Amino acid sequence: MPRKNTLDDMLIVLMLLLFTFHVCAHAYHAFSGVPLDGRVPWTILIPVYAGFAFLNAVVMLGWTRALTFLGITAVISYLFEFVGERTGLIFGEYYYTDVLGAKLGPVPLIIPLAYFMLVLPAYVMTNLIVDRRPTAPPRRGFRLPIVALLSAIIMTGWDLAYDPLMADGFKAWIWVDGGPFFGIPLRNFAGWVLTSFTILVTYGWVEARTELAPRSSYRPWVPLLAVLSYAALGVGDTFAGYPAGTRVLSPFLIGIPVLASLLCLYPSQPLYPSKPAVASPAEAELQR
Repeated sequence: MPRKNTLDDMLIVLMLLLFTFHVCAHAYHAFSGVPLDGRVPWTILIPVYAGFAFLNAVVMLGWTRALTFLGITAVISYLFEFVGERTGLIFGEYYYTDVLGAKLGPVPLIIPLAYFMLVLPAYVMTNLIVDRRPTAPPRRGFRLPIVALLSAIIMTGWDLAYDPLMADGFKAWIWVDGGPFFGIPLRNFAGWVLTSFTILVTYGWVEARTELAPRSSYRPWVPLLAVLSYAALGVGDTFAGYPAGTRVLSPFLIGIPVLASLLCLYPSQPLYPSKPAVASPAEAELQR
């Protein structure tokens, strides 16, 4: 038992360190006035945020669900990006530059991590808004795709705010024919909804058939970190988005789901209820 508690403590400490780095980096971008070429590169930001998201998932969901979530996200996002880059059918005509590092085929290796760093907080926020709890109850029938669609829309809000920065500012990818939204085709956002929806509905189906096994280190503030990590992206883009015309987007696209989920963060019933208390003899007599 002490060994398990030590591992859980290590998970919490590492998660908090990654969260702190993530928040401080985006605060630095937001308030320092540093130019684009002086910012912390995304080849560092994405693995750090994805690492935080994974540890956050481990603490809330357990190893099995967290690894399943990561695996489903990585496989589906890579396949959609591969087909999208090769054919232009999903997102529009685009290609990746070398800004995001090493590639597997035409897709940078960190792209699946980028999807996971966003899908985890979107999943948490959607669950809070819909069910007032950070983890999902079993969902079947039409409820599963409806909730997955809401999560996908929340994820796509990030892309609406950040794609101009990534494409035009950092040149991480190039849109061949441009488009009406800061040079981005509208099909890209439909593709984001489709990709995110596929990830979330697939994981939701698997999740309903696996056990929820949160770590013993789980505390009510753990899902709060997921929400605040997403809020940090919004703060960074609100004050330092590129081009400047995109800065008005994040308070709505990122701020609204963050605020809605914060209002629903702590349910009236405990997330993992303890065993019912044993009534005293006097209380038992009154209940007769």
